[in-house]
Amino acid sequence: MAERVLFEDVVGWLERRKLPVPPALCASGGSSSASTAAGGSATHRDAALQRALGWLALKERERRALLRFVEQREAQRRQAAAPAAPEERDGSSGDEEAAPAPSRPWPSELWPADVTYTNDYAWAAAVPAELRQKYRPSFAPRPPRACAKTFFARIDAAAEHPAAGQCGLFAAVALRHGERVIDYVGAVCAGEHEDKSSDYVCDFGEHSELALDARHVGNEARFVNDYRNTGKHQNVEFKLRRDARGELRQGVYVCAKRGVAAGEELLISYGKPYWRARVGDLSEFIYRVPGS
Repeated sequence: MAERVLFEDVVGWLERRKLPVPPALCASGGSSSASTAAGGSATHRDAALQRALGWLALKERERRALLRFVEQREAQRRQAAAPAAPEERDGSSGDEEAAPAPSRPWPSELWPADVTYTNDYAWAAAVPAELRQKYRPSFAPRPPRACAKTFFARIDAAAEHPAAGQCGLFAAVALRHGERVIDYVGAVCAGEHEDKSSDYVCDFGEHSELALDARHVGNEARFVNDYRNTGKHQNVEFKLRRDARGELRQGVYVCAKRGVAAGEELLISYGKPYWRARVGDLSEFIYRVPGS
């Protein structure tokens, strides 16, 4: 990352929190235009970041938050610099075949070693053939292509967040109301055979007769957290859709009227039955009510 861009990120983070901006940081280019592209060696980047931190009197929690913000901004620039997917080049549905991409999205070090990364549904053999044909008439495989609209990152372990220390799904770019962000994929089985212990299961099928589980196979969408106890409102929702090949897909769509800003966490509703099965009394569980 270019030094000037890094300093701009630091200045932006300070200004958002109404913290003083050291003159040395501004003199080094922090207040200049944010149009500079990502670049520079990792060594140069780390040295510039340490220099910036040396100008700041931050608490440890603030320091971690700043480092996470800088990493997220760098991820957004990497996503933006990557070749556009078909849906972003020509306005098509994005379901066309594309050249194979890395089998795991960035940052690969956070991807669970026991989870297979894919954009395809893994159908259990026990699902009736006629049902599979109805929901997936074409069995052409999809490339394991990372989603350019999202990135996942670890949530600060000290944050007031029910998933603190775990990963969350974030918007890599600004998203508008009603926009499809990503498809939630995983293993598909008959509803009565679903894994009751999995935290990654949702209903699937036009009549909810199937279960979709991203516990051991899936894509970035598996990191989307529930909005409850975050102090924020839900901004995305599940909607079934048929893609260009007629396959039934579980889409994640923006439901917030204002849209979603770049860098904002994507939050969904897992549903009351999900939480009742785990915590019982929801009135005792929900203590951080979203602001108006």
